[in-house]
Amino acid sequence: MKKTFFKALAAILLVSAMAMGVCACSASAVNQNPVIGKVGNVEITLNDYQDVYMTYYQYIQMGYMNKDGLNAIIKNQLIRDAVTLNQAYEQGITVDEKELDEKIQEELKKALDSMKIDEGITDPDEQKAEKLKQLKKTLRKNGTSYNKYLKDLEEALRKDMLKEGLRDKINAAVEKDFDDNTVEPYFNDELKKLHDEYIKAAQEAAKEDDKANESDEAAATEEPKETAKPNSDKPDSDKTDKPNKPKDKYANIKDFQQKYTEYITNDGLVPFFCPEGMFTVKHILIKFSQKPKDPAATPVPSGTEKPKEPEKFYNEETQKKLDRIHDALKEGNTTTVEDFEKLIEELGDDPGMKQDGYKEHGYLMHEGLVDTYFPGFGLYAMKLMYGDDWEPEPEPETGKPEDSAKPTDAPESPKPTDKPSEKPENDALKYEFKGYYTIKDADGNDVKVAEVEASMGTHFIIINEKKLSEYKDEGFTDEEGNVLGYDLKFVNDKEDDFWKNIRAYLLDEAQQEKYNKEFEGWKTNTVIKLKNKYIDQLAASLYGLK
Repeated sequence: MKKTFFKALAAILLVSAMAMGVCACSASAVNQNPVIGKVGNVEITLNDYQDVYMTYYQYIQMGYMNKDGLNAIIKNQLIRDAVTLNQAYEQGITVDEKELDEKIQEELKKALDSMKIDEGITDPDEQKAEKLKQLKKTLRKNGTSYNKYLKDLEEALRKDMLKEGLRDKINAAVEKDFDDNTVEPYFNDELKKLHDEYIKAAQEAAKEDDKANESDEAAATEEPKETAKPNSDKPDSDKTDKPNKPKDKYANIKDFQQKYTEYITNDGLVPFFCPEGMFTVKHILIKFSQKPKDPAATPVPSGTEKPKEPEKFYNEETQKKLDRIHDALKEGNTTTVEDFEKLIEELGDDPGMKQDGYKEHGYLMHEGLVDTYFPGFGLYAMKLMYGDDWEPEPEPETGKPEDSAKPTDAPESPKPTDKPSEKPENDALKYEFKGYYTIKDADGNDVKVAEVEASMGTHFIIINEKKLSEYKDEGFTDEEGNVLGYDLKFVNDKEDDFWKNIRAYLLDEAQQEKYNKEFEGWKTNTVIKLKNKYIDQLAASLYGLK
């Protein structure tokens, strides 16, 4: 099971840090590299702190985290790394020197590839020499040398390999004792919990519907109230119409979306139960081009109405892509789903559709997921599945639909020459339905394509799976016979892919639990000394951390 770990690789991150211009320390500070702590026989230096900071800094830049409490997080990470490394030394973990050299060359290549050189240099050997020259120049500007960089790189990779070696040793011991007979009982127990959870959710939803209906009936038969007279008692607060915020009726749906996404991208456990109404879609996105700003445009004075956003359009290149798609979809052509998928790969501007997992499966769709996509995209995906009469439920707080703009009456399969439907009245939704096309699947059956111009560009959408292939055809029902969802096609067989996935998950959990238990023991028996006051002062002065 794949997991993501933060890795403090000083020399590797140094080049990217310099490229971003975020090296906060001076050359002399880097060279001095004072010791700021000691864990067992492992010294922690200022460079170590800076390395971990740079790892987290990249996540801050991407908006995944902020600086609140980061100093404490870094110190804990330093302790964890040092305790593990100290234990690797004590247990005699070694490194394969050939593998280490290969890793050094891989990271060096990444560093060289990040260097920008004159595009006129086309000879590979000359390109490599120029990139090496640029790398050395960049390193000198930041107070270090190429030889020092290589030494730091080797040291960082060696430490990582030692820690990974210790982890591998623990993992191997856990796997040796792992009981494969735990897989089926785990699946059965967790599936029953999901059944109970979905039954309870359905019952609660039914109660909420009953309350809403009773409230509507009461409101329809209620006599009009007299207007309050002056100086009368102030109105009861309970009489004020304040709509209660409803529970998220689609919480289970969105939870499944997250877990299924983790599974198809090879980063998680396959969900054991699929809610009713779940299907997948694929699309070709052709993004808008942005018109350049007019330098002669008159600036809008402060306090007046804000200028409109620059008009979006298709330049010559993107228009050619659109024309190719329209030509492929026009009536009379024999375009297939396979052809459509080739166009996704060749012309599509959505990187997600080219990522492993999404490339094969597409995006999950359900009425509870419409609002998780750009306006118009989810709406017409649902219309492809359920027909043009489908509309989302109105929001209880406002009475307005989430994605409610209706298309103008359009023929079942309009030709590309037909005039597009008018834009929805609510222009804030920023989408326009263009029409439908028809292609063929592998068996010669018709597959409908919806064209929608939304905020990012034009989408050509098809249904990929009307029912997710990982799940049984027979649905799980409640007491009234309503289908709530479908069980995973699990077979208690070591050759079954889902059995393997569940085993890998359980093994990973057992290995993580064992490692955490071992680590706490190492930490308890290791002398840990940090110069906390000194570290805090450096963190505040260099990075503004508290």
